Amino acid sequence: MAAPGRTTRSSSSGDVERTLEGFAGADYNLQDALTAATDKKAQKREGSEQEFYDYEVAGPDFTYLAAVTLNGGKVFALFVSSPTKSFKSDEAALRHIVESFKTI
Repeated sequence: MAAPGRTTRSSSSGDVERTLEGFAGADYNLQDALTAATDKKAQKREGSEQEFYDYEVAGPDFTYLAAVTLNGGKVFALFVSSPTKSFKSDEAALRHIVESFKTI
């Protein structure tokens, strides 16, 4: 799911909670994953012309990977999810999808 939106603050600040909570209103499974997360990670993607922040939220039912960036004053995000029990088998493909996300 890619989601554009306007922002007046830096949503790509690396603050996992604040950034992802802004998108969680559209996905109750993401809300649940954030609330019950067993692990949350964020990192800035290096080597890109544009600044991207990659997020991982491991919840009891779903694991989410996301890429978030700012472009032209808008926030763009790509989310992929997998049932947590099958995440390991899908992980390489899901990470490739997120890492290939670009805006033009």
